[in-house]
Amino acid sequence: MSTNGDALELRARIDFARGGYRLRMDCQSHGAQRIGNIGSSGAGKSTLRPDDGELRSGTELWYARGFRCVPPERRDVGYVFQDARVFPHMSVAQNLAYGRQRGPGSTSGDPDTWSERVRELLGLSDLLSARGDALSGGQQKRVAIARALLPRPRLILCDEAEAGLDASSRAGLSGLLKDAVVGGAVVVRVSHDLADLLAWSDRLLFCHAGELVFAGLPGDLARSEPAAALLRSSLDSAAAGPWLPLRIGAKLWLRTERLHWLPRRAVADTSGTGLAGSFAQMIPARVQANDAEWLELELDSDTGNTPVTLRVPLSAVPGGSAWSTGDELWCAVPADALVQSH
Repeated sequence: MSTNGDALELRARIDFARGGYRLRMDCQSHGAQRIGNIGSSGAGKSTLRPDDGELRSGTELWYARGFRCVPPERRDVGYVFQDARVFPHMSVAQNLAYGRQRGPGSTSGDPDTWSERVRELLGLSDLLSARGDALSGGQQKRVAIARALLPRPRLILCDEAEAGLDASSRAGLSGLLKDAVVGGAVVVRVSHDLADLLAWSDRLLFCHAGELVFAGLPGDLARSEPAAALLRSSLDSAAAGPWLPLRIGAKLWLRTERLHWLPRRAVADTSGTGLAGSFAQMIPARVQANDAEWLELELDSDTGNTPVTLRVPLSAVPGGSAWSTGDELWCAVPADALVQSH
C-alpha cells in the first residue's frame, strides 16, 4: 500500500446528487494523519459514495464507476458511524471479536496488549457478557468505537464518534486515536465542534451547502472573515465554564464562563483583523497540568506582573483531554467578559 512518508495518502473526488441536493468535492490528505471535517448538518461531511468520481487509499481504488475496485470487506479501514450499529444479538465480547478478526491490522504491536488497552480506556471490561441490545446508547457507542479500532486499521473514519460519550470515555477515545496516529494510521474526524477540530487536526476540511469551501492547515481557516464568523458562532454556542472572577495584573477582571480557549496556531494574527478582531483581548496561555477533570492554565499578564494561574474544567476547553503540559493557547476575551476593576 502506497504511503506518503509514514502516512497513508488519501484522495476523494466526489459528485453526488439526490433530489435537489448536490455535493461536489475534490481533496487529498497531503500526508496529514489527523484530518478534521467540519460543516453544518446536511453539508456533505459523511457522504462517501459518489455518483461519479473516485475514492483512493494509497494505490487502492475504492470506488470508480466502471472500474474493478477493492470491496469494502477487504479495505484496511475502521468506521465509527453516527449511530453505533452494534450487533444486538451478540454479546459485547462477540462484537469486539468480530472487529478484531476482520481487519489486516497492519499496525505493529502486540494484539493482546492493544485489545486490553482499548477495553480499559473505553470502560468495557465489565460489560463483555452483556448483549448489544441491553446496552445504553453511550455504552453501544463505546463498543462500536472499540470494534472499529481493534483491528488496528491504517484508516479510521469517525463520524461524530464522540457524540453521546461522557468525559471519561471522550478522554479514552482521544488517547486511543493518539496511539493510532503514532502507529501510522490516518484518522478522519467528522464533527460540529470547530474549536475542537482546530486544536486536534493537522489538516482541516470545511463543507458548506454541498461544496468543499476550505481544505488546508487549521491555522489558515481563521484568516478569512467568513471562517472567523463560523468560529465565533461555534464558540458562542459552546457550553460555558463556571462563574469565577480572574484578575490580570492590577486592572482587568474576567468572567471565565465567557472566555474562549483557542489553539495558538488557529490565530496567527492578533492585530485586530479576522478572528482576533472578534474579541476585546487575546491573552497568551499555556497548559501547566492536565488531570481527569481540570486543566491548569497559566495566563501572561499584560502589566508585567506575575502570570496568573487558572484552573478550568476540562469540558470548558475544546479538545481539553488532548492538551498536554507546555501546549500553548490563546485566551480569547469577548467584551462581555470584561468587568470593571474593584
